[in-house]
Amino acid sequence: MSIGMRFLQDEFGLAPRIAWQLDGFGHSRTEPLLKSMGGFDAMFFGRADEADMMQRKQNHSVELVWRGSESYGSETDMFTSQYPTGNYGPPGSNWFFERRNGYGKAMADSIKDDPETGSYNVGEMVDTFVQKAQEWQGFVRGNDVFFFMGSDFTHSDAHMWFRNVDKMVHYVNKDGRVNTFYSTPSRYLAAKLAIPGMTLPLKTDDFFPYCSNTAGTDFWTGYFTSRPTLKAQVRRGWALLRAIHQVEVLAELQPGSRQLATTEGLQYEGHQKTSETVKLAGKLAPNSDPAVLEFALATSLHHDGITGTQVLQ
Repeated sequence: MSIGMRFLQDEFGLAPRIAWQLDGFGHSRTEPLLKSMGGFDAMFFGRADEADMMQRKQNHSVELVWRGSESYGSETDMFTSQYPTGNYGPPGSNWFFERRNGYGKAMADSIKDDPETGSYNVGEMVDTFVQKAQEWQGFVRGNDVFFFMGSDFTHSDAHMWFRNVDKMVHYVNKDGRVNTFYSTPSRYLAAKLAIPGMTLPLKTDDFFPYCSNTAGTDFWTGYFTSRPTLKAQVRRGWALLRAIHQVEVLAELQPGSRQLATTEGLQYEGHQKTSETVKLAGKLAPNSDPAVLEFALATSLHHDGITGTQVLQ
């Protein structure tokens, strides 16, 4: 068990066993190797190569055993589930229950379950749900499938989300063709492992390259070497920040003299005297404030930032 997993186990009595990689642009074989060494049992990811996904759907192999190392063999086997949309949103295009229609996603304002209104749509929503559930059963082994609800910038209204998903669960179960309920990846994994005699295909190589269209023209590969100056600045910046943190520890910076970083830098309470460590850090960091450096580095390490995959409009 890794140090981080051991800490969580010792402090909270629980440790994560399921890994999520919903927005990665391809996946290295090293992932199941490292995750199995870290104590993980399974991995779920969203983005997948279009051609590979189409073939796996036809072969009922969207879910598989991914082996991280030939040398270590089955010790590095990882149950791996790819999301059939090739991304990480709901399977229904109008299942984004938000009050706003932003980020290019279609919006269903609600499930209308009053038959007296002209906008009653329960039957349509139930049919779509059942259709998708039955379709996805053909992509995997066993009868269980899972749907993600929500996506980027579509969790702004929890009340509307849960109110509508509750309705969806209720009416789908009332229909009776499929059984649906709130669940977790660990419960889903347990259901898969409980299937008698189930076998899964074995994969021993990478999920690279990653192409996001059926025409085979949009390969996501250049981000490994793009923005070399930014990547170098981030490396140097983190080295500087680590040095600052070490100096703070060695100087026994007192609790309370430093607050959480914000977009405006460190926030101090009252008229506390600034420690010599913070003064030194201020000389080393931009704008005489280490929190500014922390904020800048944290932002630049967003996976669409340092890679250059973010599209600016």
